[in-house]
Amino acid sequence: MTLEQEKEELRNSTLRLEHEVTKWKNRVAELNITAHARALLNTSQQCTSDREGVLLFNSVVHQLQVCSNQQWIGSYKLPYKGSSGNIAYSCSDVAANPENTANGRYYVYVNWVPANVYCDLTRRVSFGGDGLTNEAAGVSCNSIKRYWLRERVQSSVRWINPSMGQNGAFRVYCDFESFGGGWTLLYSSRDDSSGDNNMQKGNHRTAHITSLDPWNANKRFAYTEFKAIDASVESYAEVMLSGYQDYRNKHLVQMYFSKTARTGLSFTQFIDWGIGRNVGDSDRCSSKGSYFGIEKSSEKPIGLTWENYAFIAGAISSGCAWSKEVWNEIDAEGGHLLAPKDWARAESHSGRSPSAGACHNVGIFHILVR
Repeated sequence: MTLEQEKEELRNSTLRLEHEVTKWKNRVAELNITAHARALLNTSQQCTSDREGVLLFNSVVHQLQVCSNQQWIGSYKLPYKGSSGNIAYSCSDVAANPENTANGRYYVYVNWVPANVYCDLTRRVSFGGDGLTNEAAGVSCNSIKRYWLRERVQSSVRWINPSMGQNGAFRVYCDFESFGGGWTLLYSSRDDSSGDNNMQKGNHRTAHITSLDPWNANKRFAYTEFKAIDASVESYAEVMLSGYQDYRNKHLVQMYFSKTARTGLSFTQFIDWGIGRNVGDSDRCSSKGSYFGIEKSSEKPIGLTWENYAFIAGAISSGCAWSKEVWNEIDAEGGHLLAPKDWARAESHSGRSPSAGACHNVGIFHILVR
């Protein structure tokens, strides 16, 4: 860290401390705590024998503690209303106030900045904000849609933070329109002439997840964010495969299905097993290499399997055989993309034509979750 960076960090720390002390001095005055305690609201005081009975604010646990036998013991947790004038540190703090009885929107500090977030008081967790700023990041595009968008809105780029951790927010494309909306983009890649699309693990910094048109064959799946969403309070339940057969006309093809396949294998397990693996014919039909489900918009059975670092979606003919491919990035001719409702037009393994869904190096492929 350079000297200037150290100075900037020190200035920021000082501002945060001043803000903290001022806020709690005001809170103590509101609660009519003694003037003696008000004068000692900082986190650097030592509990010595001459300070027996003194109150001090502990900024680590956000509580008032009393000096007793040269130790800071006990605590008094100040009630937070979660209002713009009485901002909480977390939804757990909001839930601890008996005056707060309903789930809804409350003000809490996010990275030391007041933010309006949706709190589930029963679970004592935050589902984040409307995603318009870093501090107001939602857990996912679905949480933004569910808790903040009362009217139909256009799809757009928003901030999300699946872990709700400090400095963990990032920008992502949210589809608020397809099949009820709330879809988070995790993969967007153009087809190219290299044959195998070679899908690999990535994150929001390496994957193109802010646009349905990434402008190149990046081939990175935002695996880190995918796992974070699955582990979050807003764990995803559905998967959407989509794309353009030809990015020049932007005719979007979409299909979606449940996270859990009929065989009991989840899409998460399917991704974990196959991504980054050079799957051949000998193991692509293993219990972890094949995913079966019902495509919800067409009510048709759909199968997914891995092959050469990428996966295929298509009609299940028998066993592990795919006879009609509708989402396939690995053809040397340039991928394949066609909705299940058009399976009658889908290619057989002996044909590759645009009329049957072949992309010929002008396709774009997407993976989204909700």
